[in-house]
Amino acid sequence: MTLLLRYNEFCEILECHPLAKLVEDDVSQGFTSSTVRDNPFLCRIHQALVKAHAEDLLSHWTDKARKAFLARNMPALPIENFSLYGSTLIGNQILIDPRCFVDHFNALASVTQSIHMNVQRQQHMLNDMRNAIQNESRIMSSFIVGQLCTMNQAIQRLERNLIGEAPEPPQHKSKCLIKFSTNTEGKNTSLTELTTAFFAEDYRAGYALDQRSGSWDELSKPRTLINKFGSMKCAVRFVLMHADEFPPTANKEEIRRIAKPAEDQIRQTLQFEKDKVITHSKLERKLKLPAFREIEKKGKLPENTPEDWRKFFE
Repeated sequence: MTLLLRYNEFCEILECHPLAKLVEDDVSQGFTSSTVRDNPFLCRIHQALVKAHAEDLLSHWTDKARKAFLARNMPALPIENFSLYGSTLIGNQILIDPRCFVDHFNALASVTQSIHMNVQRQQHMLNDMRNAIQNESRIMSSFIVGQLCTMNQAIQRLERNLIGEAPEPPQHKSKCLIKFSTNTEGKNTSLTELTTAFFAEDYRAGYALDQRSGSWDELSKPRTLINKFGSMKCAVRFVLMHADEFPPTANKEEIRRIAKPAEDQIRQTLQFEKDKVITHSKLERKLKLPAFREIEKKGKLPENTPEDWRKFFE
């Protein structure tokens, strides 16, 4: 089939060869190209046609093959190539009936319409399924909520009828506070012990208890008590400025562990004698000296100091 469709084009290509010459053709008693005559492939074809006594039928077979190919493959071929598949290459004109294209487009339109209808049908089915699932989910949710409410009511009835009322939580008695005036009477200890007692025995609350008591006005020297508390407060504040952290609990050992290094640092900074006890009164007199007056102003409390204690020491 390929030979019959492309025989003429194949011969034209051979004739266009630059070394081609015009020679006599013994078969057709005419002239032909030397490249066509000497081509092995075409020679084999002509020999086969001579043996079959069909050398005059080649052109007829070629025309028939072209017409059959064009009739079967016309919708798939470009229009500008129709002339290549006619019976002759020169002067052949092909007229096309437009109804063939209309039939093709009608078939294509019907197929497209049927596909669209199928898509719509599938979409309706999906919508119905989605609505059914939503309704079922809504029914199931309401059922679960109802069951939970019923269970909650049953549990409440059991609590009221069987378990009874819950016992009251035990009341923790607050620590018995001692007045500051009583607790510090006759005490003149080191900075470490003062800081330990200040937090462990809560001098702040004891001083407030003194102020609220009815005997505050009956004290012989209330001004002395105020000055004493202020001096102790300043001493504890100065110790905290040299401490690494604020005492996390009221445990005496924990407070003493924090206050002891701070006292040693104060002894070295303020040049106290090594064997002498540093009391709050000695510290107060030392800080009044011009050489050490700025130390207290520049000091800062530890970062973990609670806000209420920070306001108390300000």
